[in-house]
Amino acid sequence: MFNRLRRASSSSVESVPTPARRHSLACEPDHSCEGLSASGIRQLWRCMLELQERYGCYHSARIDVAMEAGDEGVDYMPNRFIIDTLNNSVIDSLPEEGWELLDKCLHPESSLKK
Repeated sequence: MFNRLRRASSSSVESVPTPARRHSLACEPDHSCEGLSASGIRQLWRCMLELQERYGCYHSARIDVAMEAGDEGVDYMPNRFIIDTLNNSVIDSLPEEGWELLDKCLHPESSLKK
């Protein structure tokens, strides 16, 4: 019985990206804000707040507080690690249009080349 419960709980935790996300992750594996400037990270945070308004995709108290703060929401921007963690949390739930917007902020140099 213990093994059955353990197997059931471990299989329910696994998450498999949808085929579209799996493809785009293979094409663009780096969803980190590591190389961005301070102003680039602020722009990314604004984009994340816009995505939250559109899709309600992030499940975070920090984002909720920032959304309630309106124009001052940018002042609630977390550190880079938290931003990356938040973006990793929406890999399976954010629509492709949302990833296109997010990727423009994460990789501004490649969006200029297009």
